[in-house]
Amino acid sequence: DDDGDGDGDDDEDDATWRDAMAIQRMTWGIYRGSRPRDESTRARATYERAYNARGETLKELALFRSARRCATLANGFFEWRDESIGGGKTIKQPYYVTRADGEPLVIASVCVDEIASGSGSGKRACETSMCTTSTTSTALEWLHDRMPVLLTSDEDIKRWCLTSNGDDGWERCIKPCEDGYLVWHPVTTKVNRADYRASDAVKPTKRAAEQNVGSIAALFAAAPPSKKQKHTTTPLT
Repeated sequence: DDDGDGDGDDDEDDATWRDAMAIQRMTWGIYRGSRPRDESTRARATYERAYNARGETLKELALFRSARRCATLANGFFEWRDESIGGGKTIKQPYYVTRADGEPLVIASVCVDEIASGSGSGKRACETSMCTTSTTSTALEWLHDRMPVLLTSDEDIKRWCLTSNGDDGWERCIKPCEDGYLVWHPVTTKVNRADYRASDAVKPTKRAAEQNVGSIAALFAAAPPSKKQKHTTTPLT
């Protein structure tokens, strides 16, 4: 709003950068390497999609030269933690992480154009994107050592989305968010299946350790020693 002093510059600046933004549907995951040209080749190809990229080394990636920075809106994201369920057995316990105020997360991302399915004049361009990650916040380090880069202010969004690659201002966004910004709860282990999309996927539930053992000791069961977990953050858009 205007501050009442007759100077509308702040309103004009706000309108200008917001007009430069657009909401667009994208496919999550950018292909690594060269994508095969036809469907029959794709079926046998060894190429993969990259879903996350380390923000600290983002500008070293070859795709960064042709990619554009963008922001992904998400209700929350999943993280997994190895937890003991007794008898020397472990289970990957999923947790759902959201903003404490219930508003959507804004995840710093990059996007590129790709040629989607079709042939001849039927071929069409599509947008694909991947999220960037940083070291985790103090509040979440018990769960994972990485987390999505979250844009927590208008200034962050402008700096990330609207500055050029030659401007190092966007790199200041690559940091964990402040403690207190996020909350989390355990969810059903059914989401360990990548194709699980039922309504209970994000609902709070007891941890599997509590369900399987049913004892107070299970509530405080420590995660067993394990190898460093691969970052598998899954945004739910």
